[in-house]
This record gives sequence, C-alpha cells and structure tokens, in this order.
Amino acid sequence: MMEIILKRLDLEAVSMTRVEFSKENYDKLFPKGIVKTPLGFVKLGGHQFEKLKEKKREYLLGAMYQTLAYPVVIIAERTVESDAYLYIKSFKSENKLEFVVSVVVDIEGTAVSISTGIRRKAQIYAKIKTAGSPLYITRGSDSQTHGTGENSPLPGTILSSDISKKVKPPNGAASKETS
Repeated sequence: MMEIILKRLDLEAVSMTRVEFSKENYDKLFPKGIVKTPLGFVKLGGHQFEKLKEKKREYLLGAMYQTLAYPVVIIAERTVESDAYLYIKSFKSENKLEFVVSVVVDIEGTAVSISTGIRRKAQIYAKIKTAGSPLYITRGSDSQTHGTGENSPLPGTILSSDISKKVKPPNGAASKETS
C-alpha cells in the first residue's frame, strides 16, 4: 500500500494555489469557518487565520483549502494522547515535491482542523509507514488541475470504515454521508 500512496503523491502533485492573505479571502475559501472534505465537513479551529500569520505561513492559505478539500491521502495518526487525521497533498515546486499536511482532530464530535504546514518527504513517508492503511486515497485524474479548484475533483475512495467517530457537520453546515 505504501508504494501506491507514494506513487499517488507523485502523480497527483499540482501547483500550489497562491491566494492573497486576507480575512476576506479566508472567509471566501472557508465560509463560516467550514470546508467540505472527502470524509465530511471540517471546521477550522478558531485561530487558524491568525496562526498562519504568526507562523509566517500566509502563503499556505490556498494550499490549506486545496489540502482539506482535495487531499491525495488521509491517514489516521493514533497516539496515547489523541487521534488525528492527517490530510496530505503534494505540490509541484521547482522540480521537486512539497507536501502540505492539515491535522484534523475530533473535538466533542466535530472534526476540527488545528494545524496546516509543510512537511519534508521523510516526515511524510514515516507518517504513512506507521499509519497502516489510509482512510482515503484519491482515485487519480488525467487532469493537471485536479485539486486546484479549476475543475471538479474526481471522487476518491474511502478505504476504511475504521473511523471511530463519524465526521459530523458543524452547526450551520449541511450533512454529508461517508461511504
């Protein structure tokens, strides 16, 4: 499975969408602080906009949307303290791959994105290796714009029913069933 995931990350790499860092653009990408993902709706943590600025990650505003809405793979990271879902997307950058990871946790039955950042290839490989089977992997596309928001994405495949809690839509979002 690891080889399939790594090949998908390579094949599905797209250009990172650059979005001007502003509260107005953030609100357009994440209306009411919510984004629809392959596993259901995810609410963005209360200070995600401010955290991007604090950590000098303003350039990741568009990539954060791309990663949550159109991930290449979603894996579960289980630790003693908590469980998290890692939404991973690959991006082409000057003849190399960059990986963006959004960390989503369950807070009182709601899926909440608490962090987004760039990770090194070795970090991604280690996470995939220890995670076991992915929860979701994209089916792939012939289009180089897949996941950029320029075309509708192809539906991916939910690979595991091992999601301990269903992803519930936050207040104000319509429900989405997972397969």
